[in-house]
Amino acid sequence: MGSTLLSVQPQLLPKEKSLQDVTVEVLQWLKQHGLLKERVRCESKHCLQHNLEITPLGQATYKGSVDLAYCDTLYADLKKGLEGLILESCLHLLYLTTPYDMVSQCHPDWMIYFKQYNQLTPVEQQVAAIVGVPESFIAKKASGQAVRKDVDNGTVGRLYLSFILHALLKETNLWNVAEKFNISRGFVQTLLNSAAAFSSSVLHFCEVMYVCSVLK
Repeated sequence: MGSTLLSVQPQLLPKEKSLQDVTVEVLQWLKQHGLLKERVRCESKHCLQHNLEITPLGQATYKGSVDLAYCDTLYADLKKGLEGLILESCLHLLYLTTPYDMVSQCHPDWMIYFKQYNQLTPVEQQVAAIVGVPESFIAKKASGQAVRKDVDNGTVGRLYLSFILHALLKETNLWNVAEKFNISRGFVQTLLNSAAAFSSSVLHFCEVMYVCSVLK
C-alpha cells in the first residue's frame, strides 16, 4: 500500500486507525460481501501462502462499474427476476434496470401510484406482484388505511420509478410524463439519464455472471 495514493493521505484517516487497519477492514468487507475470496496454497509442509482472488461477483461489479453498496442486491434481484421474468411487456426489464440510487429521491404520490397501477395491463400488474408490491398494498396506501403487510420501501420506490420510465417509453414526451406524475421535468430527465447509464452497467454485469447472462 505504500506505493499507492492512499498512503499519502493518512491525514484523512481517523487518528485511532492506521492505513493498515483501514486496508484490512476494507478487505474483510469485500470478502464478507462475496467480492473477494481467500485461497490458501500449500507450497511446503511448513509454509502456507494466503492469496486473495476476485470472485465472479467482484469481476461483474468491476466490469459493470456497479456501486459496491448495491452489487449484491442487484445480483439477488436479477436471480429473482429469472425465476419469473415476464417478457410480454417491457415493464419487468425496466424495473430490473431502474437505478437504486434514485430511490431515495422518490416520494410517491399514492393516488397517482394507484391510478397508474390500474392503467397497467393484467400482465404488467403481475410484474408488481412478482417484485413484491401487491395491489392491496397500493390501494390501502392510496386510501390512507393502515398497512400491516411488510413491503420493502426500496422495492416500492423502485417500482414507482419504473412506472415513470414505462410512461416515458410509451409517450416519449417528457413534459406530459412529468405532469402525469406531478414531478419536475428535471427529475424525469435525471431519472432517464441515470437509468440509461445503469442499464449499461447491468448489461456488463450480466456478461460476467453466467447465471444472469440470459438477461442480456
